[in-house]
Amino acid sequence: MKTTLLAISIVILHAAASAQCLVYEVPLSARVQQAEAVFEGKVIAKKSFWNKQHTYIYTANTVEVYKIFKGNFTATQAEIITPGGVVGNKAIVAEPALKLSNGETGMFFATADNTNLPLTGTVMKPFAGPQGFIQYNVAQNSAADVFATYQGITSNLYKKITALTKSNYQVVRPYDVDLATQESDRSAPVITNLNPLSVSAGTRAAITISGSGFGATQGSGRVAFKNSDNGGGSVVNVTDPKYYISWSDNTIQVIVPGDVMANSIGTGTVSVTNSSAQSGTSSQTLTITFNRYEIALNSTLEQTFFYNDNASGGYTFAPHTEVAAIPAATAAIQRAMDTWTCASNVNWILSPTSTTTDVAASDGVNVIRFDNGSELGAGVLGMGSTYWSYCFGTMENYWKVTEMDITLDDGTNWNYGPSSPGGAQYDFESVMLHELGHLHQFNHVINTSSTMHYAIANGAMRRTLLSSDITGANVVMSASATDASDAGVSAMVPYTNNPSCIPTSVDNISSHIDQPVYPNPATDFIRVKFSSNSKIEVFNLIGESFDVTIAGDNLIDISTLSRGIYVLKISDAFTSRAYRFSVAR
Repeated sequence: MKTTLLAISIVILHAAASAQCLVYEVPLSARVQQAEAVFEGKVIAKKSFWNKQHTYIYTANTVEVYKIFKGNFTATQAEIITPGGVVGNKAIVAEPALKLSNGETGMFFATADNTNLPLTGTVMKPFAGPQGFIQYNVAQNSAADVFATYQGITSNLYKKITALTKSNYQVVRPYDVDLATQESDRSAPVITNLNPLSVSAGTRAAITISGSGFGATQGSGRVAFKNSDNGGGSVVNVTDPKYYISWSDNTIQVIVPGDVMANSIGTGTVSVTNSSAQSGTSSQTLTITFNRYEIALNSTLEQTFFYNDNASGGYTFAPHTEVAAIPAATAAIQRAMDTWTCASNVNWILSPTSTTTDVAASDGVNVIRFDNGSELGAGVLGMGSTYWSYCFGTMENYWKVTEMDITLDDGTNWNYGPSSPGGAQYDFESVMLHELGHLHQFNHVINTSSTMHYAIANGAMRRTLLSSDITGANVVMSASATDASDAGVSAMVPYTNNPSCIPTSVDNISSHIDQPVYPNPATDFIRVKFSSNSKIEVFNLIGESFDVTIAGDNLIDISTLSRGIYVLKISDAFTSRAYRFSVAR
């Protein structure tokens, strides 16, 4: 058992992607003391394998070893095994999990690996999952992990680690960090403007970067965004050419990525590195409002979508018997599920019947369960898994969500609510809301008020959605309807009659009637029964009111409303009624 906030793993039946989840800090001192090996190195190759049971995919990241700070090995290379990867036409992405990319340099914390992959030599796995690597930013002479930034690689990080190991490091292969830092300082690019300054990620939106010194052609140049999987402590380098629209010495146009196979990007400064390895950083901040999953494994950027999995309009989740035995836990799960359902009409149903299925696997059961033993790693409160299959459409190709599982740490001091958590507790509903956000196809963002922020503190709550979360959720739902239709798949039916979905600003409601509004979804007009003396009000899901026009008997003109989910409140002298409807224009 462990105590780390939920993580997410995504299995794709052809290719995959995912995002990491809430985590809590494992201090540097604990990582140094408990890891079997601590060493500096650079990722030079990656290859993925099925395990012997053919139930999970792992990736072997080949690391060129530079210095050994702890450990009884002298190898010049080591294989770091991380969960997830792509083999043939199938893939898995796990969160929270360490995601490594070729060319990344930093400090590794590792323990012996027991996955029995067909590998020889020094084979290890990260200690504490995503906290098992401190990534270097040579241009800024800094290093960062999920929770901390170390300014001064040799002057700070080296000294902290050697103070903990009480010994000097062993040089395996020459690598002078200070010299590399000095070389990156010459003739750095200058960024003068970002446009726009607010944008969503994973929606194929692009920004224009203006300045000088970028290089006449891209070559090995790249743009980097802040890494939302560690709160911006490091950067995510965009190396895939699919994301670049144009590159010149003074202007770059780049698509803002939502690639779930890489670390996710978030709000912060943007940097440009030219082909001469010099880097410059913007003075302006780019705001990432929400970050939607996309798959970048093939020749084009591909979207994920929901469909009618249970033949009743959506997906049915079943609590494992251990979860069902805690009524407060299932109530918290239902509240978190309702929050997303009320925001986007996502058709998720929590079954009243429990299941004995006690494994996260592609088995046709969307299970919510507690882990067994040390199944989850240090610093992880849970893991969510999404399974995708590849679909061909007439306009483009897609990834269909075929299954979703969530595994929770049974050793955590949970607060099941609905009261606030104590100082030592983690809030179960907040964690569920976050994990369900990953299942709703979202990466992390950098916004401590958003449920999709990568971490949560003990004693804290995040049980509501921001307007940006709601906007993103409706983008996913709208695209799901379009994508399913193009792929010839039975589309998800929006869940519009959940009685829990009345905004708090719509009060004094004495009755709630299922789907009396039609058409629903609508474009310009809706029909609903009301009298000439009725008061008509329309609200969005965060309680903002909008003006509409009575166009005739039982007819309301909604042509001024933007696409989204709304609540219609009809009041007279004795009663108030509220109905949900959506605008799909």
